[in-house]
Amino acid sequence: MASAETVRAFWMDGPEKAELRDVPRPGIGAADGLLRVEMAGVCGTDLKIYRGRYAGRQGWPLIPGHEICGVIEELGDEAAARWGVAVGDRVALDSFLTCGLCEACMAGNSRYCTTLGDYGVSMSSERPPHLWGGFAERVYLDRGAQVHALPEGCSFELGVLVPAVVSNALRWVGDVGGVSLGSRLLIQGPGPIGLASVVVARALGAATVLVSGLPEDAARLALARELGADAAVHAGPELEEAVAAATAGEGVDVVLEVSGAPSAIAAAPSLVRRQGTIVLAGLSGGHSAALPCDLVALQEIAIKGVFSHDRAAVKRGLAFATERREIFDAFVTHRYPLEETAEAIEVVGSGDPNLIKSVVLPAGV
Repeated sequence: MASAETVRAFWMDGPEKAELRDVPRPGIGAADGLLRVEMAGVCGTDLKIYRGRYAGRQGWPLIPGHEICGVIEELGDEAAARWGVAVGDRVALDSFLTCGLCEACMAGNSRYCTTLGDYGVSMSSERPPHLWGGFAERVYLDRGAQVHALPEGCSFELGVLVPAVVSNALRWVGDVGGVSLGSRLLIQGPGPIGLASVVVARALGAATVLVSGLPEDAARLALARELGADAAVHAGPELEEAVAAATAGEGVDVVLEVSGAPSAIAAAPSLVRRQGTIVLAGLSGGHSAALPCDLVALQEIAIKGVFSHDRAAVKRGLAFATERREIFDAFVTHRYPLEETAEAIEVVGSGDPNLIKSVVLPAGV
């Protein structure tokens, strides 16, 4: 049981080595703050971290949780002026911290900051003041944090979804994929980002939107149709037939690969048109995929790797999602108290047919 001087947190010393731990509550100065976490989202990255299969930059020990929103509880004067927020304000917290000094940060690419890192993933909780992850009652707001005030009408559900779901979809579909009026798009993987990408593609004017998944994704594929997909089909021969029928045999203009499945990655070049684009976003957990390199070369297919979002995408995402609150609020299907964080993570890989998005509520369900 945490006291006024401590904060309860889901502390991990290594893969599947987790416990609820009381962490000292930090003192706050002029340039930083403290966030009371109201909701923290769970995604496939958290599952990979929990099972020791995450291939990216990561710190141990760790308080995981990088999709964070809550209420400003303490705030220094300098921090208030820098972020434009006050105590009591509802905010979303970008997972990426920015030092503002390295080449990546100065170029606007804080996801590659070489000085700091990201909440709940690479920022080790060994580093004072330890509260660097969202699966906790409080999160420390470092001077390098990127804090976004939630607009009127923006729920905590949206606060969780925007920085790592909606903003990713906006950047991956439009900015990187180039989807626009009349585009034909295939989304491989009906997870939260894949589903958000359906909404984004339709808003951008895509003429055809197809979504593929596995038989166990039946509920998500059905939701994809409700969100505006022209067809939602199983990967394999059924998908090949659907793409051929929708494009007169040419292939789609853009494949957005968000499943991370090596088989889906390998299939993408045969589903995109000549001189089309594959946006490779899904992480495979260190596994390799066999790409038909001759086909890629002869058809001049562009393959673009993409990682997460930037600050501009988050700002756009807040406005985009708030205008469509009824759509995105429904993405959160599973809610867990802090004491059941392990279950909130494990359900992501459980095959639960009703799951879209799992969240942790540190203050209780």
